[in-house]
Amino acid sequence: MAYSQTTVLIGGLVHVPILIGILWTFDQQTSKSYQAQQAARAAAEEKRLKEEAEAKKKAEAEAKKQAEAQAKKKAEAEAKKKEELKKKEKNE
Repeated sequence: MAYSQTTVLIGGLVHVPILIGILWTFDQQTSKSYQAQQAARAAAEEKRLKEEAEAKKKAEAEAKKQAEAQAKKKAEAEAKKKEELKKKEKNE
């Protein structure tokens, strides 16, 4: 027995929501793993950026410390030169 065009058309239209439901379920299951991967990547990136910021802070602090030490050394050398000049002037 052959089906009329109307019956075939209605049967096809009825299956569309079923297919959409199946595809939606599949998408929901696969998107959970994708979202978990993206969250892990974001956490790793955040950790890396935090470590880089800490390393940069440490390097800046070390550079500042070295600059202060050099400035102190230079000031001491200048003070020593001034003392020597004063001693020479007194001796002359």
